[in-house]
Amino acid sequence: EQARSVEDLRQAAHQVDDSVKMLQRGGMRIEIISKLVSELNGQIFAKLWALLAPPELVQNSCLLVMGSEGRGEQILKTDQDNALLIRDGFEHPRLDSLALEFNAALAELGYPRCPGDIMLTNPLWRQPLAAFRETMRGWIHGSQPDGPMHLAIFFDAACVAGDATLLLEARAHLEKVLSGKDQYLARFAAAADQFHEPGNWFKRLTTKRDEQPRHLKKLGTFPIVHGVRALALQYGVREQGT
Repeated sequence: EQARSVEDLRQAAHQVDDSVKMLQRGGMRIEIISKLVSELNGQIFAKLWALLAPPELVQNSCLLVMGSEGRGEQILKTDQDNALLIRDGFEHPRLDSLALEFNAALAELGYPRCPGDIMLTNPLWRQPLAAFRETMRGWIHGSQPDGPMHLAIFFDAACVAGDATLLLEARAHLEKVLSGKDQYLARFAAAADQFHEPGNWFKRLTTKRDEQPRHLKKLGTFPIVHGVRALALQYGVREQGT
């Protein structure tokens, strides 16, 4: 709250990492640490956006965080996953440059750039609401292989600044389009197996010495997280946390 520059905010962002270490050493439960860190990170993102973006842009848009940050399950800093929904009819001449400044500043604060380009700098993730509705329709009815995963990324979205009703309207549209689409839900859920390895990798991990590296996120937590996503999508549950 006291930060008046990106440099001020950088100092606060680094203090969050120190707090995680202190709380973990003190025996605090991991889910409480995760919730606290997510709330602090959300405040950092909102403050950074307020430092960079003019008030009229903040008021006419919705800044989103996605992935583990949107689910409230992040602890240490991971790749950026962010987006911007814009009110239909609103335009700002510096939007492109502001997006570049925002993602660059987040990198300075210790949040690595997303290798998959899921950031404000990508026009796909910086759209007016009506255009984004059509984009989601394409993810559902189109044939592009990354459609289900893009939809999964958006499904984790949480508003950290601006007008949260834009996100609510996008979610309502998604639920309407998906109503009764069991075939698509099956395609969506199938992404949980995209990192499958032959054999029982968990048994090999726990019962004998095995020098081969295992990607625990892809093989272990991703199928759980995505499976819960698919069930939430099927039953209209809007809670983001796994």
